[in-house]
Amino acid sequence: MSPSSHYWLFMTDELIATPESFNNMTVAQRNAFQWRADIFTPDDHPFEWGGSYRQIFVYNLVVNEVMDAIDGTIAERRQIQAEARVARAWNYMMLAQFFGKPFNPATASTDLAIPLVLEASTGQSNFTRATVQQIWDFILTELEEAVPYLNDMTTSRFRMARFAGYNIMGRAYMLVHNHERALHAFTEAEMLRNRTTVPIELFNYREMMPIWTEDARWHNGEVYPGMLHVTNTENVLTRQIGVNPLTAGIGGSAPPRALIKPEFMGMFLEGDLRRHIYNRRAFEFYRREARISHNEGVDLPMFYINFAEVLARIGNVERAREVITHFRKHRFEEGFETIPIEVVSQADLIRFIVQERLLEYMATGHRWFDMRRLWNDPLFQHLKTNYTRFDGTTTWTLTEDRLVYRIPPSVMVFNPNMPNNP
Repeated sequence: MSPSSHYWLFMTDELIATPESFNNMTVAQRNAFQWRADIFTPDDHPFEWGGSYRQIFVYNLVVNEVMDAIDGTIAERRQIQAEARVARAWNYMMLAQFFGKPFNPATASTDLAIPLVLEASTGQSNFTRATVQQIWDFILTELEEAVPYLNDMTTSRFRMARFAGYNIMGRAYMLVHNHERALHAFTEAEMLRNRTTVPIELFNYREMMPIWTEDARWHNGEVYPGMLHVTNTENVLTRQIGVNPLTAGIGGSAPPRALIKPEFMGMFLEGDLRRHIYNRRAFEFYRREARISHNEGVDLPMFYINFAEVLARIGNVERAREVITHFRKHRFEEGFETIPIEVVSQADLIRFIVQERLLEYMATGHRWFDMRRLWNDPLFQHLKTNYTRFDGTTTWTLTEDRLVYRIPPSVMVFNPNMPNNP
């Protein structure tokens, strides 16, 4: 059995490879980097499928049986059930972004997504795939019904509370392009922002970056607080993934597998302190130097960036500018956080905020979800000119059918009648 990997890390448009770094990739990582139809080998049991369905099995058990428990009050049991329902919806949201097409209202009722499994059974086999519409209807209904029953106080970064739940709901509505409902979710989240017993605050890079970079361990990836570290106050709900293949790794000596295109490094404006996270060392291109893990759950930077984008999309441009500028104050040298003067129109602002998300999460894999979401967005057709790959000798180009993974052979062998993606 080959080790699990987060293959979408290798599929984002900011990455480039050299012949040396390409040779450092595993076979499946190379397949993902080249946007090949078949990423997985027959021995692969990828996280993208099995990791989510293993968690869904547990959440199904809790959802279906906790209300029959004899311990706890009805309210306590309902809260635990709500945590499981929201976490299950989050897992289906992730699965839908790997194995289902991006949501398109014109085709969602016929596009195939993933099996919708709601029972904790080991005896099921030969599953069928729900449509994209059915999966997103399920996800959004679960979130709407369950989030209000979550604890309104965030007491742990490892348990689902209402602030995290409304962030997940807002993100889900963004993925189906319902920005009015997304705004409702993020507005609810904003009201719960300070309802917490654990510190949840943005890092101020003006204060922290000099401390981090002066430490000799900065180049070993050991200084920036990890996703599981108690001092990482930006984490709201931790769902950690390792991004080591794109970084120097612990100890700083890991060989590079993918690096960052020069034009993307050029997007960092004067005074942007995030630029220090990347280093060339002896390599031809830059790569991520620090922050060797990424939270794909809920963190505070994503709340502010998502909230700002939705505000801009529904036309509240002034408030969107306030939100994104507040965030940028924590990332830029003093006096440089102001939105550039060339950002004038509503469309300019939306594009600017999306780029802000790219710069905040570069080389973490998160860009992949924007590439899918924005594929048919008229404001972002220019991005497709960058959807190319180069390994030093060969160029590959991303096509629409490769916005989805094919289902792994290790799954298809037990479900021979389930249609696969092209």
